[in-house]
Amino acid sequence: MPSLDPNYVPYPVRLSGSHTRVFSDNTTAVAYLNHQGGTRSDRLRGLASDIMELAEGHLLSLSAVHIRGTDNFRADFLSRHTLHQGEWMLNRKIFKMITARWGVPQIDLFATRANRQVRVFASLNREDEPDILDALQVPWTFDLSYAFPPWNLLPLGKTKGARVTKNTLSRWIREAIILAYKVGGKDPPMHVLWEEERLQKGLNEKQSFVDLGCGNGLLVHILSNEGESAITPSDNYLFPDTDWIIGNHSDELTPWLPVIAARSSYSCRFFVLPCCFFNFYGKYNRKSSNKTQYREYLDFVTEVGVQCGFIVEEDCLRIPSTKRVCLIGKSRGYSPAEEPQADARRAQYISSHAADSVTHAAAPGTCEHNTDSAHDSITSDSTEHCLQPEPANWISGFRPRDKVEQVRNCASLPRDFTDKVVLQVAQLLLEEKDNRSTDGGAEQTWNNGRSLPLREVAEVLEKETLHRLKNECGGLQTLLRNNHQVFQVMNSMVSIRDWTQETQTASDKHRTEAKRKLSADALKTRLCWFYINHPSGCPRAAIHCPYAHGAEELRPSSFPKKHRP
Repeated sequence: MPSLDPNYVPYPVRLSGSHTRVFSDNTTAVAYLNHQGGTRSDRLRGLASDIMELAEGHLLSLSAVHIRGTDNFRADFLSRHTLHQGEWMLNRKIFKMITARWGVPQIDLFATRANRQVRVFASLNREDEPDILDALQVPWTFDLSYAFPPWNLLPLGKTKGARVTKNTLSRWIREAIILAYKVGGKDPPMHVLWEEERLQKGLNEKQSFVDLGCGNGLLVHILSNEGESAITPSDNYLFPDTDWIIGNHSDELTPWLPVIAARSSYSCRFFVLPCCFFNFYGKYNRKSSNKTQYREYLDFVTEVGVQCGFIVEEDCLRIPSTKRVCLIGKSRGYSPAEEPQADARRAQYISSHAADSVTHAAAPGTCEHNTDSAHDSITSDSTEHCLQPEPANWISGFRPRDKVEQVRNCASLPRDFTDKVVLQVAQLLLEEKDNRSTDGGAEQTWNNGRSLPLREVAEVLEKETLHRLKNECGGLQTLLRNNHQVFQVMNSMVSIRDWTQETQTASDKHRTEAKRKLSADALKTRLCWFYINHPSGCPRAAIHCPYAHGAEELRPSSFPKKHRP
């Protein structure tokens, strides 16, 4: 009703001498106008009186009609209407810049009558009277077309509550432009990074580049066989005459690429496509649960580039991969005269990560930085040894991956050693528990022993044994899990596995008894541990046990044996 106040709406001038009807979704306003006042509100009564007095001198008649709020869209458009995703548009000045470079398109594929950039357009709204209804339902055979897709069709468009930064917004716009043009069913006439740089700088010759740490396993294998060696971040691996340092899934070298580019020359740039998570010394450890690990690692590599003096840009490659975000350092944030100060900041930043290398160093006497909890004890002597930098090296303790990675899951331990530990743990679990009887002791049940925490089992073993197991990445628990036919480890508790209580799987329930029995031709290459070592023998009959109950059942495999100490 206040919207009809003559102090705010000059309707007498425009509606003078006419019959006027007011449509309102407020029943109180309709009632006060039609009854020329009311008794419930002095303010509304006075306002209705002022309106009727003014209308009497200018209008032939004045009446009010109630309509639903959902139908009153014109009056409440700005306050209630939610813009449709397709109603966004690129700034017309930006659009003119694009068309000046690539030409004027024949059609706007995602538009409405209000935001179309060219005369011919496609829309989902029939009321707009588009030339094409739904551009996704027709073939795009136009010579040149423009499409500013709805935000929910763009990468990151469905990210809710995300902080929109300058890099994120520019990435959205670039993705919009990439999807915007379609030329005869081919890719849009975009310039790749190198071509765009040559246009900006007026270069005629192509740039030079060095690809470090390629993630192609076959190519790495070929290069290794040709005598190529691993790269260690040092003064020996600088490229002063190279324009670009490239790292495509470069693993351990990923955080080092901005450093190598920065120290190679002031004009050297870098391009890196992060994949596996490594810091300067080894595996990268998450520091926040508010981000995904991938997003946090991208921010870390970006921070490295910024600390090296680069103005880092983020882009998204058009490749079929879940990890396609690349980081680019094309320019510096300091002048060439400030290079000594910038390099000092780089060195200080790299040194600040040295604490992580000590925390996650390998066993004493090595400099492998493993995150496994088995390597949490390091002597001061080994720490000093790891932190002693080699000549011309930029960091102490960095070691590239070995060509042949050592198996460290207790499988390489000598058989007699593991058999001794298994028997010792089994005897510990079986002691102090007598065989039980049923039905008056006529028949003894199989002795499954007791359950003990891993901590108590470890206290019984010798320190030398534990230390030997600990060096195998997992220690005692890994050994017991590897011998799953003997032990069951759950919730840090270990017990003898009782095969008589093993639950059947869904597939076993549908198998016949004949099929559940082992075939007479089944190979039994090892003796049954329970048959030899358990006081009650094996809980399974020989026909059901996959291991031999005696030497006469052994049937060695014809395949060559794997080498084991």
